[in-house]
Amino acid sequence: MDKIYFFLLDASDHEDSACVQDPLQQLYIQHQDKLKAAQVATDREDQAVTGTMGLEKVELLASGRRRVLRCRKTKDGDSPTEVAVKITSIHQDYDVNEKFDKEVYLLKKFGDLCVAKFVQAMSFPALGLTALVTEFYSGGNLVDALSSGRLSAQFQLSTVAFTLIDTVDDIHRRDIVYRDVCPENILISSSGIAVLSGFSNVFVL
Repeated sequence: MDKIYFFLLDASDHEDSACVQDPLQQLYIQHQDKLKAAQVATDREDQAVTGTMGLEKVELLASGRRRVLRCRKTKDGDSPTEVAVKITSIHQDYDVNEKFDKEVYLLKKFGDLCVAKFVQAMSFPALGLTALVTEFYSGGNLVDALSSGRLSAQFQLSTVAFTLIDTVDDIHRRDIVYRDVCPENILISSSGIAVLSGFSNVFVL
């Protein structure tokens, strides 16, 4: 009888210890819960922004300090069927609004050059966000195009290089210093034409 009692007591102790989670496991679960909550909040922000602008989110193209969405139109208008929406928090930097206004102005000003074509822009003070809409370039950025093999032939690469040189030269001739030439800011159209994006850090002479 005593042996049976001790056996049952020992089994009960094991059940109690199984109910107590490891501290590291608890931290992991809490971290995952925070990530899920943050993602839900971000999704709600994206829905509020795109819905107000008459757009529907298709996919997330880039995340981080600035997230970029691929969207399609839900309302009639002159904008292209698919667009790219760059969403920036005004809390990221002290001069986000100034950079936003400058980028909108310059994209409109450079509409005749090989730069990302401006479609629409809007601020959302209640959400602490700005949204810049440009045409969507199905070739992705230069990194995507090179890694996928869409740009591989010698003449294609030469065309991209000459286009970028001419575009930057034209920009500089207008007393604007473009300071952000990088693969992520070089977009490729479906026909293989390179266009520049990322005008928030330019310097106006």
